[in-house]
Amino acid sequence: MYGNYTSAYPEKKPVAVTSQESIYIKDIQSQNFGELLQVNKIVVVKAWASWCEPCKVAKEKTEQLASQLTDYINNNYICFLNDNIDHEKSIHRKKVDVVPTFFVYFKGELKNVFTGVEFDNLVEVIRTYLSEPDQQVMPQFQQNMPQQFQQGMPTQKFSINSDLSRQ
Repeated sequence: MYGNYTSAYPEKKPVAVTSQESIYIKDIQSQNFGELLQVNKIVVVKAWASWCEPCKVAKEKTEQLASQLTDYINNNYICFLNDNIDHEKSIHRKKVDVVPTFFVYFKGELKNVFTGVEFDNLVEVIRTYLSEPDQQVMPQFQQNMPQQFQQGMPTQKFSINSDLSRQ
């Protein structure tokens, strides 16, 4: 009766987001983990569980850390992922004794594992890996890289450790 009538207000489709997923941190089950390990210099995976109270604190700290590293995230230099150990497709389920646990992959290899109470150690490892020169980083990104990452360890100006791990 109305023909090809279309509404001026198109129906919004719901977006499936896990309770731990954010703009900076993606759910590992929805990502190609192997590809992310190849594309990103640093991959940080947080193993968590919905029933875990410390995981909620770790989520906030990880969000704050990731928000300070958006240029690196946008240029596939670092990637933050969540792995819900209660999910049947969890990649790290059998490697976790305590939640939250952070797995840090550097250049495709697992290099560090930290529990949530060691968040300041996680921040220091990320800081160290970000300061390491990389010939494969896009030249224009290297030129625009903050000075504290161009030579040696980051300076006090980049204060991810003092801002986040001491809360």
